[in-house]
Amino acid sequence: MERKLIYMNNAATGWPKPDSVIRAVNEYLSAPPVEGNRGSFTGNPYESAAEDCRDRLARFFGASDKSRIVFTSGGTHSLNLAIRGLSLNRAHIVTTMTEHNSVIRPLKRLEHEGGAHVEFVRCDSNGAADPDDIIRAIRPDTKLIAVNHCSNVTGAVQDTAAVGKAARERGIPFLVDASQSAGHIPIDVEAMHIDLLAFTGHKGLRGLQGIGGLYIREGVRPEPLLTGGTGVKSEDLYQPEAMPLYYESGTLNIPGIISLNEGVRTLEGGAMEADESRAAELMERLTNGISGIKGIRLIGNSRPAIMSFVIEGKDPEETGYILANMYGIAVRTGLHCAPMIHRALGTYPLGTVRVSLSKWNTEGEVDKLVEAIGKMSG
Repeated sequence: MERKLIYMNNAATGWPKPDSVIRAVNEYLSAPPVEGNRGSFTGNPYESAAEDCRDRLARFFGASDKSRIVFTSGGTHSLNLAIRGLSLNRAHIVTTMTEHNSVIRPLKRLEHEGGAHVEFVRCDSNGAADPDDIIRAIRPDTKLIAVNHCSNVTGAVQDTAAVGKAARERGIPFLVDASQSAGHIPIDVEAMHIDLLAFTGHKGLRGLQGIGGLYIREGVRPEPLLTGGTGVKSEDLYQPEAMPLYYESGTLNIPGIISLNEGVRTLEGGAMEADESRAAELMERLTNGISGIKGIRLIGNSRPAIMSFVIEGKDPEETGYILANMYGIAVRTGLHCAPMIHRALGTYPLGTVRVSLSKWNTEGEVDKLVEAIGKMSG
């Protein structure tokens, strides 16, 4: 008999997608294809899809100029564009131990190839880095500060506004990885002094996989990772320098952009805050349910609804396997592509079991997980 999946892995990818997102993508795929800047026909309702989404994202993130929003294939692409595009050879770079490998690996590559020095600021037992520690790490030769807005392991939220203010005062580009926070936590790039904001579309923003973006503040100009066709100025043998064409070579992922536009629309008007409040209530129910179970170590908080745990004497991978195959509960186990935070938490090399909830989970599903954990803990 087929068993209904209880999905508690929203930090990996948001699910289920809203019905309106699915409808919007299906309607687009059923219509004649439209290539932005690549046709003489007009009147197709999707010819402005990219600009409509760009405009919505700019409002959502508090950006005054929508042309500063560049579409990418996702968070990893955006972070590499920001890091690899800046002139950072032999530079000092400040980041934290909470980072995802999408930041760690490009930075370590800069160390290996360009002689950069990367300083990783430690975090506490919940995965939060003290902004004062980040600011104290700044040196005269610091050329970039990169901070993970929200940990994908513990849900800890960093005080990016404080770090951004210090970076702006010192003229240092400030890169924020919002892959885990966008769609869950309000972000205002102006108020938070963010120069570069990397985000993905398939998590909190409720779009498809394979779409994301990078906000680039005016005056900050990384070199593009790709050059090529843009559909306009085809006579120019060099990449057009106007925004956002400078960074958007090739055919845009219009189905992904359609999904992202509709996904963000569902979060407007206070919906994001209401949905997060519901997810936080469920996470509080979960933490209350398992906090008294002997042999359980909880790591994380309730807002956003991400929490890690370990069962004493049990491999997290084994725990995840049992939850999936005996109880039909999908969680994430291991190092979560963020090895350095696990060293700080003392959970390296096996990692943790991560639970990440959404408003679509139920009290009954949470209670089933509590019951399962209780049985496994003995």
